[in-house]
Order: sequence, then C-alpha cells, then structure tokens
Amino acid sequence: MLHDERKKEAEYQDTDFTKAIRADLKAYNELLARTFIDVPDQVETFIQRPIKSGPRQGELNRVPICGWDHHVRRIFNRSDWRSGGRFYGGWWQSVGSEFRKRIHLDDEPTVEVDYQALHVAILAAEKGVDLSGDPYELPEGLVTGLDAPSQRKLVKSLVLMALNARDRGTACKAFRQDAPVGSEEKSMTNKELLRVLDAFSEKHPFLADGLCSDQGIRLMNIDSRIASRVINYLTKRQIPVLCVHDSFLINYRHANMLKTVMRGACLFEVGRQVALSNNYQGLDEMERDSPELVADYIEFRHRDRCSEYRIRQRLFGERVSYLRSLGLGG
Repeated sequence: MLHDERKKEAEYQDTDFTKAIRADLKAYNELLARTFIDVPDQVETFIQRPIKSGPRQGELNRVPICGWDHHVRRIFNRSDWRSGGRFYGGWWQSVGSEFRKRIHLDDEPTVEVDYQALHVAILAAEKGVDLSGDPYELPEGLVTGLDAPSQRKLVKSLVLMALNARDRGTACKAFRQDAPVGSEEKSMTNKELLRVLDAFSEKHPFLADGLCSDQGIRLMNIDSRIASRVINYLTKRQIPVLCVHDSFLINYRHANMLKTVMRGACLFEVGRQVALSNNYQGLDEMERDSPELVADYIEFRHRDRCSEYRIRQRLFGERVSYLRSLGLGG
C-alpha cells in the first residue's frame, strides 16, 4: 500500500517491484492464515492497554487479540517506495513485549529476537563505524532524579523521536506528547531535553548529523527490507514468523535459524552486523548447548491451556480444514 503525504492511499502503476512484494505478501499471509496464533492461558479475546498519545492519552483501549484475521500489509509513505514499507496489521504488534512472551504458534512456545538499537546501528554503519556497547547508556545523573535504567529509557525514547523529527524543537515536542500523563518527562523543557541529545551526540559524534534531520522514514525503509528478507526466507520453508518491525517471534524450535537469518539479512542490507538480543534461548539452542537442562527449559516455558483456548484451537482447526476442502487454505 502506498500512502501520500497526508497518509491517504495513493494511486500507483504496477512494476516488477510492486508485483514481487505483492507475491511475497500473498505467500506470507497464506502461511499466517493457517497458523494458530494464540495465548494458551488467555481467557478473553482482548486486552486493555493505555492509549499512548492524543486527546485520550492514558485512557484504556480494548485491543482485540487471538483472532483469526492475521492479514498483514506493507505501507510505504510519501508516495515513495523508498520511504517506509514496514509490515502492519498483526495484533501481536499492539500488545507489548511482556504479553508477547505468552504467544504460541501452533500450540508451541515462541522466542522473540530483536536487533539492538537498529536505526542507530544503521546510521553508524553508514559512517563506517561498528557500535560497541549500549548506545543509550550515558553518564549517570545526566537527568536529575532518574536512576540509570530510567535514564536509559528516556535517552532511547528521545533519540528515536529525534531520528524521526525534522528539527530539535519538533523532537522535544514529540517526546513530551509521547510521555505518560503525570510523568516528570511530560514537563521537561526543551533545554533539559536538548542537554540529553547533546550528550548523546558527544558520545557518538558520528551520529550527530542523523538526529533531527528527518531520517526515520528512510531508516524504516531499510528495516522493512531487512524484515522482508527474514520473512521471505522463512515463509519459503513454511516456518511462520511474526514481525514487530525490528524484532521477530518464532517457534522456539527454530530460534537459532531465526538469528542466523536475521544476521544475514542485516549484513546484506546494511553491510555490517548488528547485535541481537538473546533474552531467551530457543529449544534448539538449549538442545545444542545444555542438553542436560532441556527438560527444565520445556517445563519453564510450559503454560496451562485454558478451556477457552482449547475451544479457539478446535474452531481454528475446523476453519482451516474447511477452507482447504474448498481449495482456499493452501
């Protein structure tokens, strides 16, 4: 889907590029359509999450989950196939990382793997620099009243806002708009926030010209190309993977394969490796590295299946079987 500057659908002429990405999306959506994506101990088919921005910021919003509509699409921006291009539509993108840990694919646990500071790492790679350590860690006490973890969270949020902003004032305004209602961050002045941005630029001088220069939309295009390579590789092998822009969920039997594919996709598109998170090992990695702990690992990842989940699982299986009988389910 192509959007114009007003974020409205734009007309376009078909090309080899649009035909190729449409075919890739069709194959991916067909695989998702026959994959049971659910949470074993989830009774309701919705959760409530606070609205992050806008006039209703802070209010609870009901997010539908565990449904059968797994269709995703790619959205390009500014009437330009080189802007944006990320994958959107999956309910797993709207539930938060803690909830995603509970998601199962075809009744088996998942592992989520993400690139660390991907957009910052891409900008560094373009300058011929390999990032080392956590780029969002700045000297403690830079922001009065915040401990190190809270300060790091603030730095990360502000830097990401700055990557998407056209100027420094816009970055500060966007940061305050996104901050939780009643938080100290909500009332921080431009002067306080710019001191943080300047400290970040001082630590990473090669990134300074990437901040507040409207880089976000271009960087999203790069991460969408990386994601497309990961998704296409696994889809061709009939292994479902859920994309959350710069992270992916996969059945825990295929965690090592996912990490290998992510490294390769990033190397192809960026020309350099980007560090991956390793919050959880997959079952395949556990079997390889610590076989004596496999039973404990499986028990640790086990979740009780509630009756509502079992009903959804049965109905989903019947639906997929019916569609296949009509030649529609792949």
